[in-house]
Amino acid sequence: MSPMRRRLNHIALVFGKELKETLRDRRTLAVMVLFPLVVYPLLSLLIGQVVTDREARYEDKPLRVAVSPEATVRALLAAGERDGQFKLAWVEGAGPTDVGTQKLDLYIEETTPKKAPPSPIRLVFDSSREESIRAEQRISTHLGKQLVPGSAYAFDVGSHDVGTPAAKGGYLLSKVVPLLVALMVILGAFYPAIDTTAGERERGTLETTLVAPIARTDLLTGKVLAVATLALVTGLANLGSLSATFVQLARTADADGLPLPWGRLAATALILPPAAIMFAAIMVMAATAAKSFKEAQNYLTPIYFLFFAPAVAASLGEFPLTLGAALVPGLNLTLLSRDLILGEAGFSQMAVFLASSLAVTALALSVASRLFDSERLLAVDTRKKRTRGRAAGALPRAGQPEARPLDAADGAVGFALAVIVFWLLAPFSQRHMLAGTLVSQWVGMAGLALAYVRVRGLPLAPSLALSWPSRVHVLAALALGAGAWMVVGVLTQWLLPPSPEVVRALRTMLQTFPAPVALLLFALTPALCEELLFRGLLLQAFLRRFPPGLAILLVSLLFGLFHFSLDRLLPTAVLGLLLGLATWRTGSLLPAMLIHGLNNGILVALAVSGQDQALDDVKGGGAALVLLGTLTSLAIGLWLLWRRPVGGNATHIV
Repeated sequence: MSPMRRRLNHIALVFGKELKETLRDRRTLAVMVLFPLVVYPLLSLLIGQVVTDREARYEDKPLRVAVSPEATVRALLAAGERDGQFKLAWVEGAGPTDVGTQKLDLYIEETTPKKAPPSPIRLVFDSSREESIRAEQRISTHLGKQLVPGSAYAFDVGSHDVGTPAAKGGYLLSKVVPLLVALMVILGAFYPAIDTTAGERERGTLETTLVAPIARTDLLTGKVLAVATLALVTGLANLGSLSATFVQLARTADADGLPLPWGRLAATALILPPAAIMFAAIMVMAATAAKSFKEAQNYLTPIYFLFFAPAVAASLGEFPLTLGAALVPGLNLTLLSRDLILGEAGFSQMAVFLASSLAVTALALSVASRLFDSERLLAVDTRKKRTRGRAAGALPRAGQPEARPLDAADGAVGFALAVIVFWLLAPFSQRHMLAGTLVSQWVGMAGLALAYVRVRGLPLAPSLALSWPSRVHVLAALALGAGAWMVVGVLTQWLLPPSPEVVRALRTMLQTFPAPVALLLFALTPALCEELLFRGLLLQAFLRRFPPGLAILLVSLLFGLFHFSLDRLLPTAVLGLLLGLATWRTGSLLPAMLIHGLNNGILVALAVSGQDQALDDVKGGGAALVLLGTLTSLAIGLWLLWRRPVGGNATHIV
């Protein structure tokens, strides 16, 4: 054999070996193949939803307009409003200066009226506010199209911008800086978190660290602070670089340049430390559970996306920084940075952001400390089976190896496949609401969960928690389902209220179906199909790898994300927490199905009958009575759920 051929054989041998080792690792395959297949459809649907909601909000929001006393355009604008081109909110007694104080979106004045067209019209607006920019564009377009007999234009429309240079600079920065800085802080914590945990284990220095006379919490706190420092440096460097780049571009475009709100940028830099510590703690927690650098990368990549998606949505959607938004990592940093740059952030918003960041940091440190205190950290390649929350496995057939029970990787693959199926069926579902909903639910969720377990060679009942619950747990499910709808709704209105147009669109959709069909589509079907996928396949798989609280939280977040709507994310995730808790406490999927069906059924019945609007009008004692009744029902359900130990006396359905 020639030397060249021998070298080629050696290269091929090493190539085959490395490729086989990579393909054997299901987690690597999931990140390389399934993760991109899930992320981009999910992100495209999310971005489409965000942009559509943003445009709907601006279309539905009235333009605050005032006109000069001698202007002749008021009747024309009223006609445009009647035609549905825009909505107007007339502000009487206002002047041009009120545009700069944000009392007005647009001031219209006819400077020197003429008998012969075109009449000169000046639109006073503020280019540092999105509402004023849109008002100027829509009114200018409408007036510019007006004709008089003889096909001459009726108006010569001009604009006057009252926005200050500093305000314009802040507005332009608010479109770019918050998203990029948030992403850089998150990315800055990514690899340092892996290196201080899984990297230390691979280098063989973990044993020395663990035998040091340092408390585990102190040890993890030091690691988190080190990672946070690197993430903070990354964020500050990007903030400074973006600001300098913006100044240079402004000087290139305009000799006078565009001044920046340096004080507001400094305030933005002050909120980066708590955010960096929070992201560092979360990523260190996740990386601590990994046994190798590659495994840690596989764990942290989905976590990065969980922060990345809300940050992108916040940047594109221009959402207000509500109490609920201030509690969501990634989303809160982007929105608060934007409001600080615009000078619109309040003390209460910053306080909620700081408190939520500290709370998430403390929780992540607590979980990481428990993981770091475990002896299994010292075993690099050991893969012990976790028994927490596991279902009974199947006995192997003669001559066949025992099937490996479901684990967290199976849950991730199941969710990825469900997203792909939903994305593929989306065009069909949009054209055929009835058939599309049934197919996506029964095929893409229930059918997928059942088929996945069967393909894995496992029994359905124990793998998906299909067992008969005790009578006490059935009563608990009835009480929880009767009270959850109101409590979840009130919590959502308090933290992250949905936009009125989304509520109206959902109500209109439900009222297009007869009551029995609506209950079948949006109550019974989701209760069966969504529970088989999320509290069945996903939760039972995650319970094998994570503590119950973390497993329930992860499945609830995925449950909320799967509904592809920011307005439905919070209520769906909160309901998912209750459903996951019921499944874990009872050891059965049936109580979750019952709670889910009752919750959706009550909401559908109220919407179809029109009673939801009547319920919105209930004030004072009536509203308090309804809320008290549902809270009492929820409390009774939780008490009954805790009367028996985890798993109760549930027996498998044969």
